[in-house]
Amino acid sequence: MKCVNLLMMFLLVACTKSNNVVPRNDTKSDTIDFKSQIAEYKSLSLDLIKSNKNNASKNEIKSMASNLIEKAKPIMNLFSKKHPQCEKLMNAVINNSTAMTKLSLDVIETNFHQGNALPEAPDECYDAKELIVHPATVLVVINQAKAQLSKENREQIFNEIEEVVSHIDVL
Repeated sequence: MKCVNLLMMFLLVACTKSNNVVPRNDTKSDTIDFKSQIAEYKSLSLDLIKSNKNNASKNEIKSMASNLIEKAKPIMNLFSKKHPQCEKLMNAVINNSTAMTKLSLDVIETNFHQGNALPEAPDECYDAKELIVHPATVLVVINQAKAQLSKENREQIFNEIEEVVSHIDVL
């Protein structure tokens, strides 16, 4: 009996370490929901890029970036269900999403893009965290901009959102 229990424990550990095994609390509806939310997030990101290119106001860009942050939270929660080893990182990013937007560009870069203020996590976790970090950086750019967004501000906003789109494609 002890051998059977030991064998079962070994198989459970081996299966949970495999990248090909879906965790037991992942359901088909979670997968469908995750994919549809990712598609919506990507579409909203592309809309933000287009609006920025068309010289949308600071308030419009700010609203769109804030919306992306809110849309990212359920995606990151579903990602955590699929990748439980990422849960601490996802929770840290979600919990700091508002505070992030009030930082300087240097601090958000160091603490959240580079991850110095975040818990360590496996490599597969880092693309998902960017769903909040990049739009938060857009808000930092807007908050630090003068009365209107400069050409440099718009370029940085474009770069941030273009980069988050590349992270979406990895998810």
